[in-house]
Amino acid sequence: MPGANVAPGADPLAEETRKNVRAIISPLIEQQVVPIAAGFIGRTQEGFVTTLGRNGSDYSASVIGAALDCVEVTIYTDVDGVLTADPRLVMNTRLLTELSYAEAARLSWFGAKVLHPRTLIPIAHRNIPVRVRNTFRPALRGTVVGPEGRHKSGAAAITVRRHLSLITVESTDLFGAPESAGQVFALAARAGAAPVAICSSSGHHLSFVVEENAAASVVALLQHDMGAWHVRSRNGLAACACIGSGFTADPMSPARAITALARERIPVITQGASELGITLIVEDADSERALRSLHRDLIAPVIPLVRHTATAHEKKRGAL
Repeated sequence: MPGANVAPGADPLAEETRKNVRAIISPLIEQQVVPIAAGFIGRTQEGFVTTLGRNGSDYSASVIGAALDCVEVTIYTDVDGVLTADPRLVMNTRLLTELSYAEAARLSWFGAKVLHPRTLIPIAHRNIPVRVRNTFRPALRGTVVGPEGRHKSGAAAITVRRHLSLITVESTDLFGAPESAGQVFALAARAGAAPVAICSSSGHHLSFVVEENAAASVVALLQHDMGAWHVRSRNGLAACACIGSGFTADPMSPARAITALARERIPVITQGASELGITLIVEDADSERALRSLHRDLIAPVIPLVRHTATAHEKKRGAL
């Protein structure tokens, strides 16, 4: 691994790791010995102990699994798998039995905590599926994340990422400059901010969302280096992401998402779309209500109404 012993999130050296895994772990497996490897930590080329950073244990599993060309990697956690929304915020969530790598990575990017995107990188390159299972209920199938999901239409899941700021950059030149978008994002990276979502882009206008605590630094750099452009920001926002590989296959899906929020009188500040769904930017104070309304209208099953026939006792009570 490159980096010193204090590296907050070192990256494994793929070929060197693969050679070590083949030399140390493979012979044990051939002898039908179950090897136990410590996650989260590694060793630099200089011999220092270092760490893999956040979710490093899961990352260790996927790195070793990829090096072994295994059939499947299983991640044990405290939930049954990946759900359609955060069950602490939304009722009637369902277990997703299958997701694509892209869907899982996007869910994680927008706030889902089950899998970190880095965990998927080593195994996605080799098309190795990863299964998320509950440590306390191992008999359950869990969620399988692989090359292809099963959601051919509609949203697979809804998630929310809070405490965001919308940054808008506008040029006084109506025709703008195509290379300016790259300059904007390079400056954002210098400020330590990665765009959470790109909401709109044209020759003379660009708006994107970043973490709220990085917004002031991004705006200051943009104003300093792009003086001819007008820069403004808006804090206190959240991104509600409707995610599914088949979401955009149905042209009515985005309309249903916006209608769901309109029904609850939740204003949409702006929006962005991709092949994996739509991102709706709302006020942070509205984010949990928006999450519930989107899940209700786009994912939750319709509960049939059953005609209730009153019993003789109920009729008597009603007459009284």
